[in-house]
Amino acid sequence: RGKVIQKAVAEGASVRKGDLIAVIDDRDYVNAYNSAKALYVTAQASFERYNELYKSQLATKSQLDTARASMENAKATMDTAALSVERCRIHAPFTGTLNRVYFERDQYINTGDMIAELLQIDHVKVNVGIPESDVEAVRKASEFDIKFDALGGKTVKGKAVYLAKTTDTSARLYSLKLAVDNLDRDILPDMFARVQIVKREVTDGIAVPMYAVITRNEKNYVYVVGDDSTVHLRPIDLGIQESWHIEVIKGLSPGERVVVVGQRSVEDGQTVNVMRTIDNVEALEG
Repeated sequence: RGKVIQKAVAEGASVRKGDLIAVIDDRDYVNAYNSAKALYVTAQASFERYNELYKSQLATKSQLDTARASMENAKATMDTAALSVERCRIHAPFTGTLNRVYFERDQYINTGDMIAELLQIDHVKVNVGIPESDVEAVRKASEFDIKFDALGGKTVKGKAVYLAKTTDTSARLYSLKLAVDNLDRDILPDMFARVQIVKREVTDGIAVPMYAVITRNEKNYVYVVGDDSTVHLRPIDLGIQESWHIEVIKGLSPGERVVVVGQRSVEDGQTVNVMRTIDNVEALEG
């Protein structure tokens, strides 16, 4: 504790490990160190004298042990005083950015007072709550796409660090920690992130828009257009869903044409006039 005689930094400054942050008036601590050092020198001389006397059998082992203990105690006191002098110069413990500085020059601070908040955000962690239904999928994945709305939808990769073994008592979610490289320091603490979890991936599947599927009696169908412009109601089996796409695992072959607009106004075997053929369904959505 003591009076701040030098403020070496300002909020927002980038500092490297070992850079000076503040200097506290060390005069009292220097005096205490000098006093402790003098006592140590005296105790050391006394020990050396008793050691010589002991070798000449003019002092007892008990007297020598007492002198040694006094010397070691004096050295410990001197070393502690030296640490107090050293701690009057406060240095950055690691490289980072000074987010906040809690002191001013000539301010008196006590032991334990907050001096500064130093952030190291070249690498950050994203904490995401995982519902029970997704735990198994998360265990199988090691890398995740993370999107930050506050950064214009910027997407980065995150690597799994740790999945908690117990849930949050209120939300019943398992905490998953992801490590993210943040070398440009765009990502800031407390930003909101969206984490995409890929439960299963199909690389060569067939998918149709969800709204193209017709459900009747708990069975799923699509209308397929033949080469003669006749539509046929085709039963299909569905798989995974991603956004408004849904996988067709049985009932369709690559290249077949599916009615995506007006499918609820036609009948099986009806001849239709195909007004438009779309290869990219995203274009229809746009």
